[in-house]
Amino acid sequence: MSCMVTDTKFRVDRTPTSPPTSTPTSTNNRNQLTRTNSTTSISNVSVVRPVKEEGLDWKMKLFIDTKPLDYINYIDYVTTGFFILELFLHFLVCPQKKRFLNDNNNKMDVLLFFVTLLYWCVTVDFMRNNSYRNLFVFANVIMMLKILRMFRLTKLYTELRILLITLQKSIKELILLFVTFAIFAVLFGNLIYYSEMSESETFPDSFIGIWWSIITMTTVGYGDYVPKSSIGYFAGVITATTGVLIITMPIAVIAGKFDGYYTAYNTNKTKTKMRELQKQEHHNSVAPLYNTAIMN
Repeated sequence: MSCMVTDTKFRVDRTPTSPPTSTPTSTNNRNQLTRTNSTTSISNVSVVRPVKEEGLDWKMKLFIDTKPLDYINYIDYVTTGFFILELFLHFLVCPQKKRFLNDNNNKMDVLLFFVTLLYWCVTVDFMRNNSYRNLFVFANVIMMLKILRMFRLTKLYTELRILLITLQKSIKELILLFVTFAIFAVLFGNLIYYSEMSESETFPDSFIGIWWSIITMTTVGYGDYVPKSSIGYFAGVITATTGVLIITMPIAVIAGKFDGYYTAYNTNKTKTKMRELQKQEHHNSVAPLYNTAIMN
């Protein structure tokens, strides 16, 4: 739902009117919004098709001037009500209320409940006020936390639970990875900046250099900023090579832990099945003798 409400195909005018007449506007003023709306009629509803033109806040105006389709809101209300009712009923029938509240999944549901209330309280009027506009954006961002409900699948899939346990047991390795990565990102960000001092069109400051070093070390390479000097090329090679080494080593350790936990799980699972088969075979071998003794 969070993705659908951002798509213009799933939004309609708040106050449907006839298509606006075009008026000449100045293209020199970047603060003016020269966006025009083309509308099409779908089931007597005016659906907005905004054109991305100049103007820094055309996305904000999209949320102010339009609203999601009604059925999207209905689905949101029904699903949210279902989860709230489920949480309330679980709390009522749970014999140990304290243990229920200490469960991480239940804590997540309680958090999402208050997040949903905040989202419903923050209306579009907040966007019309520049002072509260960030609150509206924040409310929409935290609504994406609903996806965290997917972690309930850990109760159904043991493999996913093993993955979470592996990450929990690998906190030290992950911290080491992020700290080392941050240090080298700052180092190579400044290195590429000073390497490109002779080039006026690339890397205007060290912060852009840090952005470039992060993208290069993760082997993403957007290509928005690239070195143009020989020294810059050499710095790029060193940055990419170092990034691969930094990321590979902790990931290998984490993967080894996951393999160990998963192997132990499969071993215990196999032993449990073998015990059950032995019990079944023993029962099948003893049952005929017992029946014969009774008949005699």
